[in-house]
Amino acid sequence: MKKLSKALALISSAIIATCTMSGISASAVEWIDSTGDFVVDFGDEGEKFVFRYFNDTEAYKKYPDKFPGVLVYQSMYEPSLLFSCNQFAFHRVELTVKNDGWKEIYDKYAEQIGFNNMYTTDDTIELECYLDCTKYDSKEEARAAYDAHMETLKEKYDLVVQMCTEMYKKGCIDKADYIEYFVCDQERMRFSGVTIRDFEGTPEEAQEIVESVDENLYAEPVVNIIGMPYEEEEALVIDENGKYVPLDYKKLDYYKELYKDKYEVELVYVMKFKPGTPREMMDIESEIYAYEAIKDKYPNITVNNFEAYFPATDLGTGVHILTDTINLISPNADDDIFGADIGDTTDDGIVYGDINADSKIGIGDAIAINKYINESIVFNKSQIKAADLNEDGAVNVDDLNIMLQYLVDIIDEFPVSK
Repeated sequence: MKKLSKALALISSAIIATCTMSGISASAVEWIDSTGDFVVDFGDEGEKFVFRYFNDTEAYKKYPDKFPGVLVYQSMYEPSLLFSCNQFAFHRVELTVKNDGWKEIYDKYAEQIGFNNMYTTDDTIELECYLDCTKYDSKEEARAAYDAHMETLKEKYDLVVQMCTEMYKKGCIDKADYIEYFVCDQERMRFSGVTIRDFEGTPEEAQEIVESVDENLYAEPVVNIIGMPYEEEEALVIDENGKYVPLDYKKLDYYKELYKDKYEVELVYVMKFKPGTPREMMDIESEIYAYEAIKDKYPNITVNNFEAYFPATDLGTGVHILTDTINLISPNADDDIFGADIGDTTDDGIVYGDINADSKIGIGDAIAINKYINESIVFNKSQIKAADLNEDGAVNVDDLNIMLQYLVDIIDEFPVSK
């Protein structure tokens, strides 16, 4: 009993310390919810912002053509900023290979998993299932393709683990990292307001037009100097105290004369929400509605398209939406607290007790069983077989007790061996 108590104490402390397991990892996989909120990296400085799923909003449902992405996310910090996502990488695997033996095993699994991109650098192989939703004729088709990938995440992950396990046991690789899901391309969309241009009427008439579509809006007259560099324009509208002071629209003719040889000067009306408008009324849907309503009611008025698209071609400056990297194979992990020679195998070659497939049976395998029982991690099919030490069709506390007895030499074989 002293040996069993020692094993129990060791496994408890190891679980608290989150012991790193060598070989195939039994790490928990928290399948991504693409319809939830994301904390994402944004910009070169590594700032983090929360983006919410935008597809289920009334604005998206009413005006889907305004949002070209299969998935659209809105910044919670700056609601006028959205990301429209159309290109995705699923099941990104990075292998550190030792020889060419991995190729034959890869060929066996590639079609089942759906790998269609491969990058090779020295002894590193990167694999992924790449989906480009811009290739489809309709957004509905593209979304169906995306959903099909999402529905098979766990199934394909099991195949990835199985493939990496086989490569590892054959001595083809000594490291494998896995990222379940990665948004690898997107467009930034900024809704910067609705502007009326080329309007010959008075500011009062512009206000009447704006209020006729939404009583919470007003039309602010703004002198727009087309082509003027930002620094020069800023010097005109920022006073000595750093306060923004717009150009006086009543002096429009003066500015036209002043810049007649350098820039074009025009008067535009920018739609804004009136002071005191409830925050829930100040949304993108209201701006889109105002834009469409003015176009319909006043076809002779020029209303600019207020959407601006900035392709984030450089991922370093774009938005990253990705899951954590899961270490499947690690050559640098510490040895387990206990280690035993490899034991009996199942009919399909899976070793009983070797949950993490590191070719030995140790405390890491007991930790994995304990975590599985507590539902803090998931097992693939091979791991379930390896952990079912009494072969009763389930992995439970009985199997954990058997494993602990085996590790401290109370028993020298598993019940499945008898």
